[in-house]
Amino acid sequence: MKIKFRIWDKINNRMIMPRKFATIKLVIDFNGNLGVMDTYKNWHWHGIVPENEYELMLFIGSHDKNGKEIYEADIVLYDRNIHKDIDTAKFKVVWAKDRYVLQEIKHKYYIDDVTWELVEVIGNIYENPELLKERGGREVIEIIRSKSGIPCLWEKGGGYTNTGYSMIIADKNGKAKKPIYIKRRGHLAYGEHALIPIREGDYIVSANHHRKDFIIVVRKIKKIQDDTAEVEEVAEYSIGEWSTRLPEHLKSAVEAAKAKALHYHCRIPYYILH
Repeated sequence: MKIKFRIWDKINNRMIMPRKFATIKLVIDFNGNLGVMDTYKNWHWHGIVPENEYELMLFIGSHDKNGKEIYEADIVLYDRNIHKDIDTAKFKVVWAKDRYVLQEIKHKYYIDDVTWELVEVIGNIYENPELLKERGGREVIEIIRSKSGIPCLWEKGGGYTNTGYSMIIADKNGKAKKPIYIKRRGHLAYGEHALIPIREGDYIVSANHHRKDFIIVVRKIKKIQDDTAEVEEVAEYSIGEWSTRLPEHLKSAVEAAKAKALHYHCRIPYYILH
């Protein structure tokens, strides 16, 4: 594979891309130094660019779903049709484990078995630093109204071969709740299983894993209005530890969420009051 690279010019805050017909070429010498060469003037060597003036990013040899070249430090989406919360996560292209991999921006975990044709480049860390920013502790999510107008959320999810996702609902004391409806037909594998009525003070536990490496987020419902709910993050588990101590009364709900995310093609509810 022909080596191709781009340069982030720290002095002028601009990205310099490889150009096929440019007379001024950026080249790397035998010592790994970046230099400037003028091909119009018999390949005149202009000298070495100081290392503190640039960042070099290699083309990884693959293209994204839109045919765009993928470089180191690109920010991408990786839609594997698993679940909305996973497929909208942002990743950074990095070199690790002797190959190019994706590093999730918020939780810092790696995906090393990447199907690059499913990746979509949305920017890079130098030209689009705003894409690296995380959302605050509160967010607004969509909810469902029952036919009688009761606010609800689905318990849903299940596992695939190496990945899995689940979302379960618990009351203010961390206990299971009685569902309004349990699905028993239609698409059930890795789908929606029980429609749970919700109140302010209830908890939402989301768990996803890649080869049993879990990310778990516990959120509390603070406000319900129309078809949305405002939720606040209570605790997050990633890279082997919790961001804050998990309240004792939520441990059963978390274990249920993990078990559901590991259940291959799960078709049943895991955390409901019968």
